[in-house]
Amino acid sequence: MKILAVARNYDMEPAGTPFGEGPDPVWYEIPDSSLLHSGQPFFVPDFDADFRACPTAVYRVSRLGKGIEPRFAARYVDAVTMGCAVVATETLRRLRAAGLPWAAAVAFDKCCIIGDFMSPDVFGKVPGWRISCGDSEMTYAPALAMHDIGETLALLSRDITLKNGDLLLAALTPGGLPLTQGTTLIIDNNNDREPHRLLDVNIR
Repeated sequence: MKILAVARNYDMEPAGTPFGEGPDPVWYEIPDSSLLHSGQPFFVPDFDADFRACPTAVYRVSRLGKGIEPRFAARYVDAVTMGCAVVATETLRRLRAAGLPWAAAVAFDKCCIIGDFMSPDVFGKVPGWRISCGDSEMTYAPALAMHDIGETLALLSRDITLKNGDLLLAALTPGGLPLTQGTTLIIDNNNDREPHRLLDVNIR
């Protein structure tokens, strides 16, 4: 299983974000040892002073594909959820400034937090997801991705073969939420009448 994260693909990237600026998306791979599911605690590492959870829609690939055309995207995705890629921001800025690989800042153990999967049809009916952690809160709207899942599949499968079970973190938010020990990272549908919580993680 591969986990692929796509940055610079959500709305307008503000200046100074850890992923840098540019007109095109950039992607990187996260090892499967980095996966953390809802209900499991996240232990804040000690190698950086600022860890941020960057929310994103997470798509699960359902079949083998190479050179996928955008119009066939529905054939290659069988489930969607929300998740967060945890980024060590100062480490990432230092590595980018030195022209070094990003892995130490974005691919450490348990840095990929994912919620409970649902069908793409159900996911698509929710216009925005609320993400909160301590006193910080934001809304993630999948429609604000600058390249939709079809275009993202085409981008990734141009260079690599996607396989059944691969996870695509399709559009990371640029700033994210700070992770502080003693708080809880929550993602829900922001609907008091029909509440649906996808993710609940204690930050330790």
